[in-house]
Amino acid sequence: MTGPNNNTGNNKARFLELAAAAVPWEPSAPSAEVVQARRKKSRDRDPSTSPGESTGGRGAERLIPLLDDFPLYLDDSGTGYLFHNGRLYQLDPKNQELYQELSFLYWTITGKALAKDAAGSTITYYAAKARRDGEALELFNRVGERDGRFYYDLMNGRVVELSAGSWRIIPAPVMFRAYNHQQPQPDPLPGGDTWRLFDFIRVPDDNRLLVLVALITCFIPRINHPLLAFSGPQGSGKSFGQSIFKQIVDPSSIILSMLPRKIEDIPLFLSRYWMPAIDNQSIWGAELSDLLCAACTGGVLEKRALHTDSDMIAVKVPGVITYSAITSVSDRPDLHERTVRIVLDRIPPQERRTEKAIWKEFGAALPLILGGVFDVLVKAMTIHPDIEDSLHELPRMADFATWGYAIAEALGGRGNEFLLAYTGNASMATADLLEHNTFFSAIVQGMERPDGIKPGTFAEVLLDLRKIVDPEGEKNNFKALDKDYSFPKSPQGFRGKLERLKIPLEDLGISYVIAENRTNKGRVLCNFFKRADGPPPVQAAPVLDDLIFDDSEVF
Repeated sequence: MTGPNNNTGNNKARFLELAAAAVPWEPSAPSAEVVQARRKKSRDRDPSTSPGESTGGRGAERLIPLLDDFPLYLDDSGTGYLFHNGRLYQLDPKNQELYQELSFLYWTITGKALAKDAAGSTITYYAAKARRDGEALELFNRVGERDGRFYYDLMNGRVVELSAGSWRIIPAPVMFRAYNHQQPQPDPLPGGDTWRLFDFIRVPDDNRLLVLVALITCFIPRINHPLLAFSGPQGSGKSFGQSIFKQIVDPSSIILSMLPRKIEDIPLFLSRYWMPAIDNQSIWGAELSDLLCAACTGGVLEKRALHTDSDMIAVKVPGVITYSAITSVSDRPDLHERTVRIVLDRIPPQERRTEKAIWKEFGAALPLILGGVFDVLVKAMTIHPDIEDSLHELPRMADFATWGYAIAEALGGRGNEFLLAYTGNASMATADLLEHNTFFSAIVQGMERPDGIKPGTFAEVLLDLRKIVDPEGEKNNFKALDKDYSFPKSPQGFRGKLERLKIPLEDLGISYVIAENRTNKGRVLCNFFKRADGPPPVQAAPVLDDLIFDDSEVF
């Protein structure tokens, strides 16, 4: 019997013998039919790839040259844009509008579908190119200014150009941001009537001038605009009145909005509108109040680009922020100082109409209202240059106030009437604080006592003010104030809360002096006084000239 090792040796010898006798293999060229079949199979498998394109590019090699003639721009925040088909598109790989436009363009030229990674590669390439070669661009949102002329975007490439004394409709010489929610305006009619605004919102007669001036200032760029707060009792049409303002100034398919829940999402939300209309608000916390204060005074807010990285993007805030609420939404005095209140009357039952009927009538009146706004504004532009020199004292939000005065003068020489209404509106902020800021109210009540508020340390004054608010609260350590965020929780928070109230206190004739290290333990003394009485005398530091020291006490 032959073993397995002998069989293996015989097989190996036979294999070598056959291999030596074999004819060498030479590859033959495939037939034309085989080549066509292979190409068809490749196209069926990946329709975005055509002959001459690599599978990795998936169309980017052909798409990039197609866009070489499209203008590129770079705004002041470093964001790149591509101009195509009369519109600016932000060069962001996540921009779905641009992806769709590129896909349509690619199909039109090549007859092939564009893969998403090809679009992303193309957008990334041109974003880098825009940073290097893009033309510097200032982008506006609905309202803009260049060389002393104002521009209002009617959309579809047309604007209203306003200069001192005249306005006209022309092709847009400046560029505006484009968002899906924005809607075009009808052409305004010269010789219009701004007062027709009050056919659609119910404003008391004595407040109409201030409201109309506030509306017209919404068309002025590059100034700080106060927040517009629509308030009134139930049934006064707050939300509808806010909607009317919104559609006159910044028409949109999204008329009224709610604020995002996350504070970090709010800057991006605000930046999408010239006039965001925030509906049905109740209470705003300190962080949100501070953010909106920064927004209405021209701050550029920053947000993180992604939750997973540290890149920040600058977000330009809008021109005018409006909101509706039944009562005050914040106890922050700095927010109240930057707010114009539009208080509406309750609509009697016999005067109520359906929204459908009102919107139909409003649509017919809108060209006249817009024309009236522009007629008044161009007249105010001739008056405004001399206003600042003629006013002896400028109120808060000075740019708004001077333009408001000019507009009121253009409405029939009513500048002083506007200033009285504006300062009276500011006094409503003080009334709101008295109602909603317990700390402010306690100080005012304390100063109304015959002996006022006794000077003392922060802890002593704070205890006195707590007793004013809650006379029986000392028994349970003033538990009633635990959830009142307007009231300092401890002496450490006293100064910060007090400094925020300095201006509204001065409006009521109340001031204070904080004297550092005036006690034997180096503590701070706070002394309130009425401004008519002047500040209290400050104790001089003790004189040491007559003191005698022993030799052992001298170092």
